[in-house]
This record gives sequence, structure tokens and C-alpha cells, in this order.
Amino acid sequence: MAGERYPTNRKPERERKNARCKEYREKLDRIQKQLRAGYSNDQGNRLRRQRREVSQKLSRECLLG
Repeated sequence: MAGERYPTNRKPERERKNARCKEYREKLDRIQKQLRAGYSNDQGNRLRRQRREVSQKLSRECLLG
């Protein structure tokens, strides 16, 4: 269509990206809640590793790209 800013095939791509970014943020929130609730040493290490991995994905795929 004339006047459209983006081709129609880009909209689903943006929607998928937005949904993925929302999932990353929700997962980070869940991990943070678990960390605040207390944890064993092994569980804390696992949660911090997961938080780091999800945070990196969020940065690369949502904030930088």
C-alpha cells in the first residue's frame, strides 16, 4: 500500500521480536523473585547463571538489535 512505512511482511517479525523480548523480561523477573526469596548455594549459582544468560539475550536481541 502506498504510504505504508513498513512492508506487511515485517509486522509479524516485529511482533515475534516483541513477544520474545517480553518473555525475556518475564523470565528475568521470575529469576529475580527466586533470588530474593532465598536459595541454597548450588541453586543460587544456577539462578545467577540463568539471569546472566537471559540478560545477555535481552541486551543483544532487544536493546542493541
